[in-house]
Amino acid sequence: MDTRVNDLFAYYQMAGSDLVEKRLRTLTIISAITLPLGLIAGLLGMNVGGIPWINFSFGFIVVIILMVLIAAAELWYFKKREWFD
Repeated sequence: MDTRVNDLFAYYQMAGSDLVEKRLRTLTIISAITLPLGLIAGLLGMNVGGIPWINFSFGFIVVIILMVLIAAAELWYFKKREWFD
């Protein structure tokens, strides 16, 4: 009986750590995607001179397309590495 209880407890701990590992993986993916986009938005949102594409009429669109491409490339990379189970 003691062995059975120990086995059940070990299985319970394994299932709990598996759930935590999946949640941490999801948070890692979300962080890896949003951090570079936040950096780009923060740098281009500063009120200083010399910002790239400030005089270009389609500068905002170029930056948005660049950010979407970065996010898509990161999602592709994570799917290729089978991070999504």
